[in-house]
Amino acid sequence: MKTLFFIVLIATTNLFAKDLSFLPKAKKNYVKAVLTKVPSYETEMKKQVMRYVPVAQNIAHDLHVSPDLVIAVIWIESHFKSEARSKVGAKGLMQIMPKTRLAMINEMKEFNLIVSKHLSSGLSYQELEDMILGAYYLNKLKKRFNNNTELAIVAYNMGPTWVSKQISNNNPVGKKNHYLNKVMNKITVIASAE
Repeated sequence: MKTLFFIVLIATTNLFAKDLSFLPKAKKNYVKAVLTKVPSYETEMKKQVMRYVPVAQNIAHDLHVSPDLVIAVIWIESHFKSEARSKVGAKGLMQIMPKTRLAMINEMKEFNLIVSKHLSSGLSYQELEDMILGAYYLNKLKKRFNNNTELAIVAYNMGPTWVSKQISNNNPVGKKNHYLNKVMNKITVIASAE
């Protein structure tokens, strides 16, 4: 009888998921999900995961973007190293180009409010700025590309103008994109969190 009840409950939950949105959602253990894939010898990375992931999760919620996506981008872009720098000038946890960083700060109305909300996390202003601007930019890209996560990820890496140009020329976007595959792989790992 219990088995039948649970089958009916699961089926009902799946059918009416939108109607049950008022129920509290269980918080994923994002740290645990990431740590399961960090090699045991990477002790410094493990420390950084425990330091950054909970804050990234909260920032993502504040900015209405998937924490899975934000954490996956941090993982791929910097491997949780706040001092990361790229050959082309991108820097920080989410490897944001200086020009994009400045544009996002000027555009984002709630930037100072979100920074002040997370100052008690113990992270530096720069670390918070990286995560806030990166999450904001990902959300902006998703909106630009009609909530298409894959196009937003490719645009984060290649630039939104490049993606728009490819689309307007009827060229495939993301079919053989190594960056997209890496981020999607990490999203899958993170999505497995309980």
